[in-house]
Amino acid sequence: MQHRSSARIGIALLIVIVAVIMLGGAVFLAQSLFAGGANKTQSGETSLLSEPTDNTTVKMIVRGPIVAKENHYSIQLDINNSKRRLVIYRGYDQAEEVQKIELDNDAGAFTDLLLALRDNRYTDSMVTSIEKNDGLCASGQIIDFQLADGDQVKSDLWTTSCASVGGNFGGNSTGIIQLLLDQIPGSREAISRAKSL
Repeated sequence: MQHRSSARIGIALLIVIVAVIMLGGAVFLAQSLFAGGANKTQSGETSLLSEPTDNTTVKMIVRGPIVAKENHYSIQLDINNSKRRLVIYRGYDQAEEVQKIELDNDAGAFTDLLLALRDNRYTDSMVTSIEKNDGLCASGQIIDFQLADGDQVKSDLWTTSCASVGGNFGGNSTGIIQLLLDQIPGSREAISRAKSL
């Protein structure tokens, strides 16, 4: 009798263990499918963020809303280990330079920025079926995040400010935009002025 009781307890314990393993697998699968984890990849260029060369440059390029040429703006922000530059253009095809801010930089500040960008997943990408073109997100912005080593662009990812149109950028866009704008004092004010011209 005691042998049957032990066998039943053993079988019940085995069933519980199998159920827990199956439940854990189901939770993992659901997180991968529904949280977007199955669509995220990470670029191999995080090494350039951790170990930059003398030619490493971070860029953010913003195309403003599609409006009359007199009201259209675009923004280019470049940062490397020796300079920080923000240029705001009016019109399409960067027809008129409205404002330029150029500042020196140093290796320590640049290294810290690169590490912060790495921690905000600057080179993470996502699989998307949307092909980037200038007509996307007509009422908002297209934002490009680039990482270059000299003339070679190592990572070129994009997102938009339109909720219905995503891009292939998989990082923390809000945090990265804040980080980049914080590198140039007066950048937000200059951008606001250019938008209101």
